[in-house]
Amino acid sequence: MFTPQQIQEISFDKVRKGGYDMDSVDEVLEPLTQDYLTLYQENSVLKSKLRILVEKLEEYRRQEGSMKNAILSAQKTSEQMIIDTEKKCAQMLREAEQTAQDKGNTAEVEEERLQAAKQMCDEFFDSMQKRLQQQMELLSKLRTMEPPKEATPAKENRIFDFDTQIAPTEQEREEALIEAIGQNIEERMSAGTLGEIGGMTIRTEPLSAQTQKMPEVPQEHHVATPRKFEDLKFGKNYNPNEN
Repeated sequence: MFTPQQIQEISFDKVRKGGYDMDSVDEVLEPLTQDYLTLYQENSVLKSKLRILVEKLEEYRRQEGSMKNAILSAQKTSEQMIIDTEKKCAQMLREAEQTAQDKGNTAEVEEERLQAAKQMCDEFFDSMQKRLQQQMELLSKLRTMEPPKEATPAKENRIFDFDTQIAPTEQEREEALIEAIGQNIEERMSAGTLGEIGGMTIRTEPLSAQTQKMPEVPQEHHVATPRKFEDLKFGKNYNPNEN
């Protein structure tokens, strides 16, 4: 393709016969060169624009690929997030249901244990009340109980020896009376009862075991009285001549 400058530099040889008129040729070439120059310049501008457009198109195509990849990645990420969220929600729901069920079971078990404990306490209180009533009845009977009468030994007509025999004191008589009453109570309370209430074993102790736990009655203090008749003598060793 000729450039405008090349066209301007074209020269023709002069001939004498059968040649073109130089002035006529120049008149044609001058406007033709000008038009060609204009077209050439426009063509250059269009080529540069086309090159820019091609570059932009390639850039847009690259961006389009990146955008497509980004969209696909975002889509995959969103789908994975949705799946994970659904799984997590389902797991949380199962855990909540399991926790609620466990709490319900625990509450039922605790309620049963509470009711059992209340029943055990009621039965224990009833048993203790019955035992207390029995003990009160026994104490009431004990107040009206008379000691057993002991057989009085036959009196012998013999001389009482003060050196070898001593009359029983008041304390000894009281101890003998208490022992006789205790034996009578032990005979009445010898049969202890065993009962099982609410898983606990209750034993009714005989009254004799309870009387052993009662505080002892303080003994009366007896003041020893001096003997005024220490020198009295009786029997075969008695000698009236001795002072």
